[in-house]
Amino acid sequence: MEFLNMRTVAAVGLATIVAVTTGSPVAASDSRTIQADTKENLLRQAERYLSDRAERVTEKYHTVQNGSRINLTSVSATDAFSARLVQESSELDARRERLRGYGGGFSSADVRLDVQSIEIASDTAHLRTIEHAKLFYSKVSPGAPTHSSYSLQHNLTFVFNPQTGWLLSGDQTNVPASAIGPFTHVTEGQRTPASSPGVTPTLPGDAAVMSIKPAEVRSSAPEKNTVDGPPYDYAKMAEYARRWAKLRNPAFPQFGNDCMNFVSQSLLIGEWDQVRGDPNNASSWYVNSTSDYSRTWSISHEWYFFARVHSQRTTPLTYFEDLRIADVVQVDWDNANGTPTPDGHLDHTMIVTQFIRPALDGIYLSYHTNDTLDRRLDDLLAQVPADPGRANYYGHRT
Repeated sequence: MEFLNMRTVAAVGLATIVAVTTGSPVAASDSRTIQADTKENLLRQAERYLSDRAERVTEKYHTVQNGSRINLTSVSATDAFSARLVQESSELDARRERLRGYGGGFSSADVRLDVQSIEIASDTAHLRTIEHAKLFYSKVSPGAPTHSSYSLQHNLTFVFNPQTGWLLSGDQTNVPASAIGPFTHVTEGQRTPASSPGVTPTLPGDAAVMSIKPAEVRSSAPEKNTVDGPPYDYAKMAEYARRWAKLRNPAFPQFGNDCMNFVSQSLLIGEWDQVRGDPNNASSWYVNSTSDYSRTWSISHEWYFFARVHSQRTTPLTYFEDLRIADVVQVDWDNANGTPTPDGHLDHTMIVTQFIRPALDGIYLSYHTNDTLDRRLDDLLAQVPADPGRANYYGHRT
């Protein structure tokens, strides 16, 4: 479906994308008028709500007062949902300020909606839409991406109050609890680990956790040979990852939590040789079909042991600033009971798709779940800080 903003949706005729049911005892012509007005109203509220969320993390942010409460959005909401949004606004404010602390920030946001359906039954309405958003960086180096972009499915619920009209009462997204959502997304409740520990143990005690390079440190990892490096094609890896960052390649398996599968595809395209064998053994790494693949192909934790221990195809990086094109970054942020504390079991994997300069605002990552293209490193660390109590990052020189 073509991307639509609210004005476009209203103009093209919503009957083609909206299903409406109502039990109101009104004439057919009056019912159609009421339904059209209701649909347009709900669409405007959806756009305003998601635009307000995105604007909250930018320099254009301004508070919206509702009595004594500072709300995340100007859209009217139920008391229960308003309480949730007040909590989320505090987290988004903290992320925005952390990003400023790194010397970065977002100047503005652009949000477009791909509306899939609206269903209205009596006093409840459900609006399904995909949010396509761009967050524009305040400071951009020459030749660097100007923004990070993401797509996110929302199932919005509204309830009708005779005194106040339609109220936003829920926002359900498709981000797995173990994944990194967009900068504007706040995970609710406990996380669910990406996969339970399987045939491999927790990470070795001497596994190198990445950190931000102190100002006094001058030395760094040996520079990566990205021209005729041994014997891999890093440009192909990055090009493939950028092409498929917000899409799914039907030639490969598909997973609800797809981050490692996506990075494995990129490495394969860049000439990593497959190693066939026992699919449950960390010494194997392969994909034969959409239903035949090794655990190391699709599970972040298993891949670490293939890449670092068995094949020794990757070497550890100490500092974030040492990352280069097609290097891989993994994160441990959950423990087995679902609380956000590292436990030695890796939860997420990303690949460097743009390198401008050796700084937090010069390195860009792409990944699946939630599907994201060219997210700047300072932006990511502002959302998920590299803190032993929050998250441990592991860098792989590929």
